[in-house]
Amino acid sequence: VVPADEEIEKITTLLDSIRATCTTKEQFEKAVQKFSTDTQTKSKNGDFGWHSIYSLPGKFETRSDSTLVGQICPPVQEDDAYAIYRIDAYRKDRRYTLEDDWDLIAEQAKNIAAQKKLIDLVQKWRNETFIDIRL
Repeated sequence: VVPADEEIEKITTLLDSIRATCTTKEQFEKAVQKFSTDTQTKSKNGDFGWHSIYSLPGKFETRSDSTLVGQICPPVQEDDAYAIYRIDAYRKDRRYTLEDDWDLIAEQAKNIAAQKKLIDLVQKWRNETFIDIRL
């Protein structure tokens, strides 16, 4: 269901208002607890974790370049939702750690396991399938 233009305007106005009034991290965390519908980040006071610029949601990737540390980016549409992000810090390159990157590492491990299962299944089908080619 596509929301009406009035509903989209209401949401983006609310997000712009939050963006304008939340000048500290604590204020942003309170706004997350009050308004966020994303249960995963809401449970972490809005902490999205560390991400490579290339792994950020598409439209946010371009907005993050112009958002300074401590600022909140303008509203970004992601699929069927609108979001704002607060930049707490930028880092050049760093090593992954379990503490900072647990969710990312877990997701990559799931993807690798799923790929391995698919490769094994295709190999099994190749071994079990007989094709008779007649000319």
